[in-house]
Amino acid sequence: MQKESEIPPPTLTIIALAAAAAALGIALLALIHLRGVRRARAETSVPEEARPADATPSAAEAIHERDEILRFIADLHRVESFEQVQNAIARQLPELAGAGQAWVVARIGGRQHVVVPAGASGVAGVFGLEAAQWVTFPLRAGGEAVGVLGVDTTSRPVMPRTTRILRAVAPHIAQALVNADLVDRLRQASILDPLTGCCTRAHGLERLKIELKRAARAGHAVGVLMLDLDNFKTVNDRYGHSAGDAVLTALGATMMRTLRASDVRCRWGGEEFLLVLPETTLEQARHVAESLIRRVADMQVPWKGVTIRVTASVGVTLSRPGESDIEALVARADRALYRAKADGRGCVRIVLGDFTGAPIGGSARTASTLPFRDRRDPGRTDRRQFPGPGRRKSDWDYVGQPFTARSAGDRATPR
Repeated sequence: MQKESEIPPPTLTIIALAAAAAALGIALLALIHLRGVRRARAETSVPEEARPADATPSAAEAIHERDEILRFIADLHRVESFEQVQNAIARQLPELAGAGQAWVVARIGGRQHVVVPAGASGVAGVFGLEAAQWVTFPLRAGGEAVGVLGVDTTSRPVMPRTTRILRAVAPHIAQALVNADLVDRLRQASILDPLTGCCTRAHGLERLKIELKRAARAGHAVGVLMLDLDNFKTVNDRYGHSAGDAVLTALGATMMRTLRASDVRCRWGGEEFLLVLPETTLEQARHVAESLIRRVADMQVPWKGVTIRVTASVGVTLSRPGESDIEALVARADRALYRAKADGRGCVRIVLGDFTGAPIGGSARTASTLPFRDRRDPGRTDRRQFPGPGRRKSDWDYVGQPFTARSAGDRATPR
């Protein structure tokens, strides 16, 4: 008689066969997995140059490429100016593409831009001045071609990975360049006067503030000029406001040719301009003002068969060491300009400041006298009757204000 706890032999056979099948399945899965790992390692260890041209990247390689592309695109769209976009492309593109040299040539906003890595000789290759072989990719934004992206293939062929990456990032490079150029043009429009090319009044004051801070650190002086066209209303009344605009445009070009790149040209209002000359002495500021007057007088503005000629008056002042009061500085330049107007226009007048920044200069009766150290008011009485700490009162009191004695170490003559 069979016991209840015993298992029939057929059942044991079935259980044994099932266990063997399960073990065989597990072994097969392990073998398949091992072969997959070995294949992935083999693909990773084989250089890309040795792989077939149509070989597809592994999953790990595809993820790595995607992350690199996304990081590059994010960096392009994170910057705020055209120059920053160019720097990002020049710095990251060659490494991203795995190429020795990579360059971008784009024509945006009517200007051609060439982007190459710093210190690379790619510029010569772009213009055919260097023997090299290039593979190029079009840059399109908004359905229009805006440039070309190229890589050097002289020393090594273009790998499939390079082709995939460059095709993926080319549209983003084009769009980033277009967007950055648009931002720069909007920024320029907000700070530049489109008629004369000078900066706006608000931006000019900000630049003056910056230059005064820089001058205080370096111990230099800043020249401030106020220029105004003489009898400009007559031009508008006689020839029309369009003719006046043509004169202002010519004046802007004349000032740009006369001044340094570091000088600030600001349209103060109407036909009046504020000019800021960093690191300038009084003699240099006067020379610049006289050059401007001569060149403005030489301007010939053609208008509907006639030639319009104008003159200008210029007021000059100089910042004192450590001076930061912009309003007082501009007020002195404006005061000097009004003196030039009172003296017959077409001339330069100078008003300096004392140790407190208060203006020092001739009264209306003696406005023609420039307050240089070697020029004194000839209309005054005997100058020796005025007391002073080693200097005569007339050396620096041009406005008839009570003289305040200072220590003997102070300079009585304005610097």
